[in-house]
Amino acid sequence: MKSLIFVGMQQPQPSIQEILNQIETGARNEFDQLADIGAEFYSTADLLRLRGKWEEANTTFQQLHKVLLYLGFSSPLWILLSLPIGLFGLERLAYFTLAFFPITFILFAVGSYLLKRRYNSRGYLEFIGSIINDELRKRSIEQRVSRRRR
Repeated sequence: MKSLIFVGMQQPQPSIQEILNQIETGARNEFDQLADIGAEFYSTADLLRLRGKWEEANTTFQQLHKVLLYLGFSSPLWILLSLPIGLFGLERLAYFTLAFFPITFILFAVGSYLLKRRYNSRGYLEFIGSIINDELRKRSIEQRVSRRRR
């Protein structure tokens, strides 16, 4: 019985640093952390760095998504291609091209799963980008207003 709770005794409250550590470890990555706590708590330099990472992630997502769409679209085309080849009497070649159907479909399915796991979704990336850009735009406007007042 290692964990006895005595009535009337308070458990120690976690410090701010412990809470921040829990937030950092609980966040899957910096984008999740940004969405959870808000952009106003980040410095402008950190937001600019995150915007660079976001642009890189968004570009990579778009390129991989395009490749996966081509894979998914080409999957049933292998069946259609194997039919005329088989009708011309080239059965081995027809079976060979027919074998590409499940291969491309599995590549599409696994790739889509991994893309979703890594980048969540296009909408999520757009949401993160809007958080970053809105905060940077807000700070730019505030800086211009403060310069005009001088």
